[in-house]
Amino acid sequence: MDKNYWNEYYKKGIVTQLPSLFAKHVFSSYCDQNTSLVELGCGNGRDAIFFAEKNIKITAIDQSEVAISKLKENFHSYTNLQLLNGDFTILNDFDNPFDIVYSRFTMHSITEEQETDVLKWALRNLNPTGLFCIEARGLKNELYEKGEPVGERNTFFYEGHSRRFIDLSEFKAKMQELGYEIIDYAEEKGFSPFNDDDETFIRITGKKNN
Repeated sequence: MDKNYWNEYYKKGIVTQLPSLFAKHVFSSYCDQNTSLVELGCGNGRDAIFFAEKNIKITAIDQSEVAISKLKENFHSYTNLQLLNGDFTILNDFDNPFDIVYSRFTMHSITEEQETDVLKWALRNLNPTGLFCIEARGLKNELYEKGEPVGERNTFFYEGHSRRFIDLSEFKAKMQELGYEIIDYAEEKGFSPFNDDDETFIRITGKKNN
């Protein structure tokens, strides 16, 4: 993960504060007043704050010290929001499992090996029938193959940082093999329009199958 890039990015404070459409989708589809949720890679906190304001008990994690510091400064009064600075690919297990593990635009920032570790970690830290909700860039995304190939397959360095584009069919099969029941998935436009752009993204939700 490009830690230095993201620290500089969040110093600029140019990211929208509005919640993503994915956060709204997850809230309306899967949350109630008793839901606990952990966000892997919360960035500037746009979705974490949205969930907190909806009375969700949320733990938000990000590797960027700048992002977490700003969030702690501005939202320290939110008693249902825990903010942690750390690498979500090497987390210890939590004492209290979560109902939802939430990842938006972060699974494509890690390697395939880290992806497997995160999927296994989520299984250990989800309540029975808990959900892992993911939105990420896949092979149909319009940025695929732009920039310089780096590292492993389907990974390219472009506009200051690297992205690994996920093969949806392979990812779905991996989740099922590890012990998830796939309850929803798609790869299409309309998930995250930005200004005049409407790129193609993956959404997939897996339920802990035990």
